[in-house]
Amino acid sequence: MEAFFPDKCAAMSKLAPVINRSSNVPLWFLVFLTLAVAANARGEPPALPEAEDLPHRSLNEIIDRAAESLGGRGTLGAIDSVSIRQTLRRDAGESISIVILKKRPRLIRVTLTHEHFIQTQAFDGTRGWVRQQAAGVDRSRYISAEEAERIIREHTLVPVYIEPATVGARLEAGGRVRFAGYSCYVIHAHFSNGDHHEYLIDGREFVERRVVRSIRRGDNVHRVEIVPREPEFVDGVLFPRRLIYFIDGKRDAVAHLEHIEINPGLLAETFALPELVPPPRDEPAAQEDPP
Repeated sequence: MEAFFPDKCAAMSKLAPVINRSSNVPLWFLVFLTLAVAANARGEPPALPEAEDLPHRSLNEIIDRAAESLGGRGTLGAIDSVSIRQTLRRDAGESISIVILKKRPRLIRVTLTHEHFIQTQAFDGTRGWVRQQAAGVDRSRYISAEEAERIIREHTLVPVYIEPATVGARLEAGGRVRFAGYSCYVIHAHFSNGDHHEYLIDGREFVERRVVRSIRRGDNVHRVEIVPREPEFVDGVLFPRRLIYFIDGKRDAVAHLEHIEINPGLLAETFALPELVPPPRDEPAAQEDPP
């Protein structure tokens, strides 16, 4: 997603006067949308102990067992679209309403609301865009292809390791580890821009126990750890009802998924923003505001 780090926050400076809040709140709000933190990289996190009680399995076997635990490949393949409404509550006190709409093959729209500030980020099948609305200000712009790819891979219809080709992921088995009392298989997903996702798959139930997203920006790597909890089947597909977020190893927020609907009949037009004006043909798609 499009990042707004403190040292790269020109767009935020234009909205700050109308948001009328202390700068740390809206800055955090914008930064958290990217699921990356505006902090210097602190090196690799401590290694997890090996889970010697798990048998060796091939990568394909782990993925097949995980697909079965989610509802089966047939059920997953029949998902055309998903609508999710959730509330994210920071331990610091802020609350954010989030609506996620996604549709095959790669359409995505994420709308976040914090009091009177609304931000929408989306990919319409051709290019990504972002829209910010607050106190009479309504700004829209295209985002880079790389940031659009991040939106897509962070909100896939099914986990990246189930359909890696959708987001251009290269998968790799990463051994067996112990995490939070669970013995887990590790799956790594590598992306061409240097980003990396790590998935810990429970070796008994074959459900996700932790996801770590590492986003590379220059010489820094920003990490967000997500721990899914309270799995529940919705129309035959397993979803977590709660997501716990850790930033730099410290718990930061909890998301509660209040409404999940499979195949709600979303139209492609849902992901388009007509107000955006296409850029000139001789210029690349962009980081600039449309005229």
